[in-house]
Amino acid sequence: LEVVRAPIMVCLDAIAGTIWAIYEVGLGVLNPFPSPADAVWFLFYVAGISGLGYAVKRVWNLLRWKHVLVVFVGWLVLLVVTYLYSLKQIFADPTYSLLLKALSVQYPVGDLFLLLLAAIVFTTLRRGVYGPSWLAFIIGYFVYGIADLVYTFYLYTGAYRTGQLTDLLWYVAQLLFVYGFYQQAKILRQ
Repeated sequence: LEVVRAPIMVCLDAIAGTIWAIYEVGLGVLNPFPSPADAVWFLFYVAGISGLGYAVKRVWNLLRWKHVLVVFVGWLVLLVVTYLYSLKQIFADPTYSLLLKALSVQYPVGDLFLLLLAAIVFTTLRRGVYGPSWLAFIIGYFVYGIADLVYTFYLYTGAYRTGQLTDLLWYVAQLLFVYGFYQQAKILRQ
């Protein structure tokens, strides 16, 4: 099932990115927020979190609780930093409606959950439950989540510009997803 959700997630990201590009490049709307791309990215998070949740369920018996505790503590630190540098600003912004706040919060919160689930699955990869494709997927989730968190910080500090490091990190994450699919296709052909 997670093999099906990962391509859906990547396709949704490609669709949302295309919508974003149409607004930014085609229509000249820099940093188009909100736009229909945000609704598609919401579905991206639903697919990603449900896919990684299923992956965690599959490895549940292989988890070492001391590793999960370390992951969870690291995640809590990241949550506090994310709250201080982006979520707090989003909630405090009086110009944002409740809908805009919800759309804005979906990115850091969705990324935090993707990072938590990916890190939990990552702790079991050495035990051979998943093939090499999952290492690429997990690293891709990490890179994508970090890029989104940095983007959110830049956005709310007014420092974001198209073409920064975050854009490169998104492409690296997408290439890792493609490599993961390539590895899965190789296994299926054998």
